[in-house]
Amino acid sequence: MSRAITAGLDGSPESLAAAQWAAREALRRAVPLRLLRVWSIDEDPRTRVVDPATAREWGERTLAIAERRLRRRHPGLDIETAWVAGDPVEELCGAAGEAELLVLGSRGLGGLAGFLAGSVSLAVLARTRRPVVLVRPHAPLDPQEERTGEVVIGLDVSAASDELLAFGFAAAERYGCGLRVVHR
Repeated sequence: MSRAITAGLDGSPESLAAAQWAAREALRRAVPLRLLRVWSIDEDPRTRVVDPATAREWGERTLAIAERRLRRRHPGLDIETAWVAGDPVEELCGAAGEAELLVLGSRGLGGLAGFLAGSVSLAVLARTRRPVVLVRPHAPLDPQEERTGEVVIGLDVSAASDELLAFGFAAAERYGCGLRVVHR
C-alpha cells in the first residue's frame, strides 16, 4: 500500500498553499492526501485564552473547510483529516516518518531576501530524515506550471543519504528544474 502525502495545516495562507500543492501532487502520484492539524496551546497565541474544546472546534473547522475546498477542486482525491494536540514539531516529524512526503507552508519574503522557513518548518527540516516540501503562499498550484525554481536537498554527509538523493534527483527530473545540495 502506498503512503499518503501529508500536509500540515494551520489555516495560514502558507499552509493552505501547501495543502493545495500537496493535493495536486497526491493526484499525480495516485496516493491519498492527509491533512494534519497540530494544535499546541503554547505555540498559538490566538488560543491561549481559549478553552481546549473551542480550540479543537477551530482546528476541526479549519480542516473541514480545507477538505471541502480540495474535494471540490479534486473530486477523485482520497482525503483524510486528522487533528492532534501536541508539540507541532514532534507531531509533524512523526507524520513525516509515516508519509511518502510531508508538505508544509513556508514564509516567502520575496526579492533578494529569498526563501525563509518559519520556525516550525525549519525545526521539522532539521529533525526528519524523510522528504519535506516547503511551499510559498503564492506558489503555483500545480508544481508543473512554473519550472523556474529548484529542488534543494539539505544533506547531512555523516548519515546515509541514498534515499534522500534519489528522491531529490527524481523530483528535479519530474519538475524539469535544477537540483541544489546543501550540506554542512
